[in-house]
Amino acid sequence: MSESATPSTRSRLLRELYVNRTGLLFLMTALAAVGLFAVAARTHGSASIFWMTLATGIVATAAYAAFSVLLTTRQFDSFLRTTIEQSVDEHIAHATEGILDTIRLQQRTYVPTSSYAGTDFPDATFNRDLNRSLAASERYFFQGITARYSVARLASIPISVDHVRIIVADPTKPESVVDRAKHDIDDDQSAANIAAARAKIIDDIWMSIVGAYLIRRKSDRIEFCLLADPPIDRAEIFDHEMFLTRYSDPSSGTFRFPASCRFPRDSLIYQMYWKDCARLFTSPYTTRFEIPRDNNPAALLRTLGRAGLDLDEPQYVRFRDKFLKFKEGLPGEIMT
Repeated sequence: MSESATPSTRSRLLRELYVNRTGLLFLMTALAAVGLFAVAARTHGSASIFWMTLATGIVATAAYAAFSVLLTTRQFDSFLRTTIEQSVDEHIAHATEGILDTIRLQQRTYVPTSSYAGTDFPDATFNRDLNRSLAASERYFFQGITARYSVARLASIPISVDHVRIIVADPTKPESVVDRAKHDIDDDQSAANIAAARAKIIDDIWMSIVGAYLIRRKSDRIEFCLLADPPIDRAEIFDHEMFLTRYSDPSSGTFRFPASCRFPRDSLIYQMYWKDCARLFTSPYTTRFEIPRDNNPAALLRTLGRAGLDLDEPQYVRFRDKFLKFKEGLPGEIMT
């Protein structure tokens, strides 16, 4: 309520008080007093004094009531204005808080809690946050083209994860990694360069499988799921949050390590990826196997053979040595 509106409001309040019920009561009191004065004028002695005293008391009471109303009108107006303003402020504050809660909920549902720009070298902040999530998680989903960094991370960090599920491209289907091969080539995307990049990615997948066997004791269960048409983006899902690395982002095409985002567990992105990854491990259209815990590498070769993957002992040794060399050469930023 503005100050310019105060005089008109006060005038309206006075009219309500004096012109209506209060005014009528004041008029009746005044008429009664006049009548008593008239009676006192026609009588004499004690009767005249009585009627004069009664009329004077009525006039004094009416005058006191009138002045009392005049004095309290401003206070009542101030109280009323303050009460209305407080009520309006409370309603606005409540509505604003509701809007803010809705915005916060939408942010957690659709907006990442952290973003990491694309780089040509491992991002220390990204790896630090990811390693902290990994250390606090009992379950770990990986979805990508190869899992060499993921498996090497598990091998190098002094932690254990109860259940590891890894989703990668099928190494028996080279066409499944063509899009990623094109991303890894800087300029000359000739057929020969794409074929070379594709062969390297296939080797990295085999290296990831053999590396997972080497770290079998760091988890109660390690499962693989192979896709003939895998998504190019990489998702790493933990108990309370997930990290999404966007190889499909055109702005990240020139970076070795594309831009990434972090989403909380109650976000829509997390729920979609979690359910999709879990579904792949029950789909009849995917190739799945579990890393054996036997110390004899022949157990791994037999497991792969039953899944339709041919890997002989010399190849196993080659990929084992390649994985160990890769793990030892990892930049320190990935392990922090």
